[in-house]
Amino acid sequence: MKTSKLLAGLVLSLTAALAQANLLTNGSFESFSGSFSASNLANNYKLVAAGNAFIDSWTVGNNSVDVVFNSAYGAITDHSIDIRGGGNGSVAQSFGTTAGQQYLLNFDLSSNLTGTNTANAKRLDVSFNDVLLQTLYAPIALAAPSFQSFYYTATTTGLTTLKFSSYTSAGGQYGAVIDNVSVTAVPEPETLAMLLAGLGLMGSIALRRNKSNV
Repeated sequence: MKTSKLLAGLVLSLTAALAQANLLTNGSFESFSGSFSASNLANNYKLVAAGNAFIDSWTVGNNSVDVVFNSAYGAITDHSIDIRGGGNGSVAQSFGTTAGQQYLLNFDLSSNLTGTNTANAKRLDVSFNDVLLQTLYAPIALAAPSFQSFYYTATTTGLTTLKFSSYTSAGGQYGAVIDNVSVTAVPEPETLAMLLAGLGLMGSIALRRNKSNV
């Protein structure tokens, strides 16, 4: 009985280590501080200007972004964000980090294919504390959203700011679209090794006991 409880505890610890919680709030862009107007609902988007706190937990910067939905304008899952609203825009959120700790950033990337587009109009810069991590270009012909995944090692203990930005001189107001953003801490290799070793040991003990009871 004790062996079973210890084994179950190790399994739960390993599961928790592998499935870290999202450090961001409202990473799926489904929570808002206000409502959508009749015009927004009819047109399937809402322009959010820089400084407007409409998107809960996210700061809109530069010019503006669009909240797009109802599978229109490249929307991915329910509500998504077109980073290029009425011009170059950005969304940012800060979260707690520990210097030297590695983090995993995941998000879905799509493209607003409305109107005339050029590849340059789809530029998306991803940065942490205003240090560029990755530049992506959403496609101008899209079959399905793509899953993006990048590692980041924190340089500071405290708050770190993740930012998605649109930077382009090209015409058009149709940019890269993001959704389902998550940042999780990557378990230290030593922690995983210890948990796996403990799980293997307890499994071996349980197997021996089961054999002895046969």
